[in-house]
Amino acid sequence: FTMVPAPTPETIDRIIATIGVPTTDHWKRMLGTLRRHEVGVVKCSGKLLAEAPMQQLAAELAYLAGQTGFYLPIIIGGGIQYDNLPAYKGARKINDLRQTSARLIDEMLPVALENQERVADALRTAGVGARVIPLEKIRVKPHGSEYDRETHQDVDLGFVGDVVTSDTKGINGAIYAGEIPVMSHLGLCPDDGRVYNLNATTFAAELVK
Repeated sequence: FTMVPAPTPETIDRIIATIGVPTTDHWKRMLGTLRRHEVGVVKCSGKLLAEAPMQQLAAELAYLAGQTGFYLPIIIGGGIQYDNLPAYKGARKINDLRQTSARLIDEMLPVALENQERVADALRTAGVGARVIPLEKIRVKPHGSEYDRETHQDVDLGFVGDVVTSDTKGINGAIYAGEIPVMSHLGLCPDDGRVYNLNATTFAAELVK
């Protein structure tokens, strides 16, 4: 895969005109001054992992990379395959956080790893480099209890984690090598060596900081 130069103001104008999205000079100037690793992150819903939507997403990100040199990292949320996991059925959601048992983590793990590879393969097929970021590069801590706004009780979420640090060196290294970093919604807690489930949207927000 060929590394694409950073976009010029003329390139940005052309892309905006092609897409047909109205914008302001302020946003165009800001986009033009951002470094590659400062542009943003794509949070990919598990619903997009069906074959056709995934191919479309890959094609759009490959086009963006080819036109602008922006290789936006992807964080993959829970896939639709989770609906068939025995431990997933009946796992409660507390304030948008999925209560996660040790059994559910064990069932999620192979599916999440497979989803990373599938997305990376789809990106390569679309013509852009991709690099799978191992989950152990995402360091987390247990979330612990969550106050349920509906029942007004504290609920132990089990193996749900909060991001402590991410391997930004590896992620940025992929970006500057012309590869889209592909991450799952799982991370590793160094204190107990266990894998934890992350809210992909929250993870994306943390990564852009």
